[in-house]
Amino acid sequence: MPYYLLHIVLNNGRRVNGVRQHKSYELDIVWRELQAFALVYYKTTAFRYYDCLMLSKQSPVYRNYIKNRGKMYNPDTFDPYEPKDPDRA
Repeated sequence: MPYYLLHIVLNNGRRVNGVRQHKSYELDIVWRELQAFALVYYKTTAFRYYDCLMLSKQSPVYRNYIKNRGKMYNPDTFDPYEPKDPDRA
């Protein structure tokens, strides 16, 4: 399953970046689906900008994510569609 890099900018200027895995290789479908999740999570009034990029396995972002992902979540309880952000708007 491919990995996607998400960039979100909120109206207060806060930037949120993250890597998510998705079952689809079709970038347009993934872009719309993950944008819908982000709009619900951050509320449409706090949302300024969103972008989604598919990551290459040669990308330094992908390699860093894979190297550190054991420190970021427990694979038994991790839900790739539920962002873990305590400062949720």
